[in-house]
Amino acid sequence: MRPAPRAPWFRLTCALLLSVGCAGSPTEPSGPPSDARLAGLLGSEPFLALAEARIKHTPGAPDSLHLFAQRRIRARNTVEYLSIRIAVAGLGTYSLAESQVILTEVSGGDMVYSEREASSLAPGTLTLSALGTTGELVVGTVQFLLSPADGRTPHPEPVAFTDGVFAIRLSAPLGTPASIR
Repeated sequence: MRPAPRAPWFRLTCALLLSVGCAGSPTEPSGPPSDARLAGLLGSEPFLALAEARIKHTPGAPDSLHLFAQRRIRARNTVEYLSIRIAVAGLGTYSLAESQVILTEVSGGDMVYSEREASSLAPGTLTLSALGTTGELVVGTVQFLLSPADGRTPHPEPVAFTDGVFAIRLSAPLGTPASIR
């Protein structure tokens, strides 16, 4: 008997994980809530996501910190992918502009349902209180306002991400052999 073919959502999920550099499983791990998580409120809904942090070194430019988060919403058969990217020069508070925060919602496993980005109406902030080297914790807070990035978003009103906190072990830098799996 032949095994059942894998669903399109499986291939898309794997492709998305590879494209954003997430090395985790698409399902919720059994680790404690403080282990590689980004948490907060998206609108009035609690937001708890798997997370990964990486530094990208670019010659002649400031290093950039990339935070990736993934949240599965089983009741809606949806996965949300959050990407936050900042030029980083150490600990402190950073302003988040439009292209630095993107939330993509994939529905049914194979369709981008909506895409939102940081709103130009109110810049968000990300505060780093700890930033170590590979294997050490990146700790901080984040908040921002999201607006639809395109006309496909079914709910055009802005939505706030508030009370965001993260404590994530820094993975191998982007572009190094250890970060390519």
